[in-house]
Amino acid sequence: MEVTGSYLRQGRNTSPNPVQIITSREIQQTGITNVGDFLQRMPSIGSGGLGSADTNGGDGVGCVDLRNLGSSRVLVLVDGKRLTQTGMSGSSCVDMNTIPVMAIQSIEILKDGGSELYGADAVSGVINIKMRHNINTGGINVRGDITQRGDNRTGLISGYKGFNFDHDRGNITVMGQYDTVGGVMMKDRAWSRNPQTSNGMNPAFGSIISTSGTVFSPDGVPLYNGNSAGGSSPYSKSSRYNYNKDSSLLTNTQNASLMGDAHYDFSKHFTLYSNVMYSHKTSWTQMAPIPAMGSVAPSDLPSTIYLPTGYPGNTAGDIYNDPNNPPYMYRRMSEFGNRKSESAVDSLTAKVGASGEIIAGWMYDASFTFGSTMSTFQTSGVGDYNKLMREWGLEAVTPGDSNSLLTYNPNSCVGYAGCVQSSALGPLSPQKQQNTPTIPSMITRSTPCVISTPASTMITLCTCPTKAVVISVSPWVWNIVVSR
Repeated sequence: MEVTGSYLRQGRNTSPNPVQIITSREIQQTGITNVGDFLQRMPSIGSGGLGSADTNGGDGVGCVDLRNLGSSRVLVLVDGKRLTQTGMSGSSCVDMNTIPVMAIQSIEILKDGGSELYGADAVSGVINIKMRHNINTGGINVRGDITQRGDNRTGLISGYKGFNFDHDRGNITVMGQYDTVGGVMMKDRAWSRNPQTSNGMNPAFGSIISTSGTVFSPDGVPLYNGNSAGGSSPYSKSSRYNYNKDSSLLTNTQNASLMGDAHYDFSKHFTLYSNVMYSHKTSWTQMAPIPAMGSVAPSDLPSTIYLPTGYPGNTAGDIYNDPNNPPYMYRRMSEFGNRKSESAVDSLTAKVGASGEIIAGWMYDASFTFGSTMSTFQTSGVGDYNKLMREWGLEAVTPGDSNSLLTYNPNSCVGYAGCVQSSALGPLSPQKQQNTPTIPSMITRSTPCVISTPASTMITLCTCPTKAVVISVSPWVWNIVVSR
């Protein structure tokens, strides 16, 4: 058994570093539909990047992390050669889910630092995926799974066909795979249904918001007037919003991938080979309505929201408000609806190279790899914080200071078209909801701006045009290896 790196070829018994080898049969016996989910089951694999179990807008990317040192510190190779990194949602890693499961022959995991052999990007280890070549048959695989609760439906259909030609000197293989993973909501599991540490008045499906004795539903609809005289009551966890009931536990993903592989042996001194992989992936996830609780850096808007003394309907403010330490307000903007994140990612990797024997056991392998990623992300249910504060009549005493105290201005909407002042203690009208639009979709595009020669040395050759947001920084990779 040999472990192949970017620079050298060495036998497994020449290094004391721990190497784990996983065969294709072991992978298929688990019933998984993508490589990223399989590797997450390994004890040496950390949390990785945003995956299907991330509920904060994860896009299903399969970044791998060895020993929790970060996915950017893991070197991922395919047939001993480096891949371009996938630019998705700010991540900088190789997306393992773009590699068809059926195309894998074995996976080699070097679970110790390999920077002395592979470079600084292999601090936590190396993962080398060996692909299947010289396939002279065909096959189709269909698989489906479902939980006993009837959710998380998983399906996979894949096929391959390969044939030799010119007396087995050449081979062409084509593989395709389509897999889908259904999502799961947090409310559908008892252990994730309620984020609170103790039971409240209604622990599974909501909370109460009390203003002057009036109780509202989580959607802001008045339910009953329990105490027309108004007043206040001690804080308890039953007053909080159960955001888990509206949030995804697992992301919905769909992935279609296609791979083509070809080689031709002209002689023992010259073999020409090429490989192309294309993947189109979509994902969808949901979170509870966005909370109105302040801005985050670097915004200069107020970092906390509270109702100052004198705010209409704030009877508790006269009792508890301290100008230097006021109570905060937490409100779920259910009028905006649940936050929904959708992503679509197209990835293309193409490789061409030549290998052979130079003389007397000296071998060479030179290849060129091109990678491109086009990602589209769309998030709905996120309002305009500045307009919302204006409609509530809240202003900073010191504009531009995020730590400033707040004051109530009954004329905050004067001069702003479409602004209709309302109370933070009641629901927003449809007209006011339209004045706080959600954010539009964002497009990220990788651009060929970097060439690597050799594979660990980055040389910037041009300036990336800013068409939207450029994520990927290494779509071009040269690999030149001479060894014996």
